Amino acid sequence: MQADIDECIKLSKSYEDFLRLISEKGYIVSGEKIGDPHAKYIKFLAPGQERPVRGSFRNFGAGYTKEEIKDRIENPGKWQNIAQPESEQKEQEAPKAKPRIKVPKKDILTRTGASRTLIDTTGEKFQNSPGLQHWASVKNLKTAAASYAAADNLSELQKQIEDKTAKAKSGRTELVELEHKMKKVAELLRYAKQYHDNKPFQEKYIKSKDPDRYLRMHETELILYDGAERMLRQMGIDPKSVNPSEIRADYEAMQAQKTALEKTYKSAEKEAKSLQQKHRNIEQYIGHESHEIQKPPTRTHI
Repeated sequence: MQADIDECIKLSKSYEDFLRLISEKGYIVSGEKIGDPHAKYIKFLAPGQERPVRGSFRNFGAGYTKEEIKDRIENPGKWQNIAQPESEQKEQEAPKAKPRIKVPKKDILTRTGASRTLIDTTGEKFQNSPGLQHWASVKNLKTAAASYAAADNLSELQKQIEDKTAKAKSGRTELVELEHKMKKVAELLRYAKQYHDNKPFQEKYIKSKDPDRYLRMHETELILYDGAERMLRQMGIDPKSVNPSEIRADYEAMQAQKTALEKTYKSAEKEAKSLQQKHRNIEQYIGHESHEIQKPPTRTHI
């Protein structure tokens, strides 16, 4: 939830923009009106969640009340270092009699797209440190829970991955086809403009009383005209019927379509990768839990 809130804050240009984006992620938001005397805190209810969560320091740390969210959007420079909530601080602290736990850099929780990967706890440092192992277990549990929230079961999650992958592939194919069309239209526009710009010189050449002299003076323009006319006819187009302004308008419309397709397929690719990571998280977590259950109990000497 915190990651989703942070992402929406980063993408928002206004507080109202934030409310729209977080709602689009499936959250139900209440108490969002700033200055409402009956609702001190903004509350977020995730899909499938029974009780809403307050946007308070206790739950998330600094920067998550409605007033602070608005300020983070309007003044991002002030919020580069956000304080953690007490629960997060306690999780990262070692037992009172021991020094603070140092997490090996290679085992630190990392991000892949919008989803986290599980921490590998098989290393010697984890095995020799119950505190560090507990910290990693809590983090892995949170990561797995967030991954489970993406779908009701692995089959549904796999279907979502296939749908997003297919959408990305389809978008990419459409984009390649559109780029081929744009290349042809760009070539047509080039010769249409060249024909249109140099046509007056051809007309004056025909009407000239001294064609040889006129040719010497405007040889370049006349050559360009002849070349454009020849290329347009080879493309199966009557040069007299071409309108550079209309062709340019068509090309610009294709350019806008290309931008939209690029955004669609890149977004689908990113979502597919995020879902794939969540799928791996669940499989790894299930495998890890099964391994833990099958471990023989350690004999304790009293």
